[in-house]
Amino acid sequence: MNEQLFLFAAISFESALSDLYFAYVNKDSSAFVAAKEQKIKKHVEEAFGPWYSAKVSIPHSQHISAGELYPLLDPRGFNVTFQNTRRMVAQARKNLLPEYAAKYTHRSHPLNESWLIA
Repeated sequence: MNEQLFLFAAISFESALSDLYFAYVNKDSSAFVAAKEQKIKKHVEEAFGPWYSAKVSIPHSQHISAGELYPLLDPRGFNVTFQNTRRMVAQARKNLLPEYAAKYTHRSHPLNESWLIA
């Protein structure tokens, strides 16, 4: 019983973090789209050179509909998950606006209410 309760709590917490990350990206997708554009440009430049890379442009939208955003965040269709806390913080810094990313780096108490509320 205790193991099941702990497992349920861990899964619920991971789901909450996934939903929170999705909500932050959904609220303002501009940082996420800019980060993806830079990643795509880097790959194009490595494969084809700077001329082609300079031609790549993704229109930056502040809001992407939930139906379009889910597969962009995780093409496999699972919850957005992170290997560890360090990776979660790194992804938040890269893909979220600074005000939302800061909530992931808050160190005083990870379950502090201010950490979870936008």
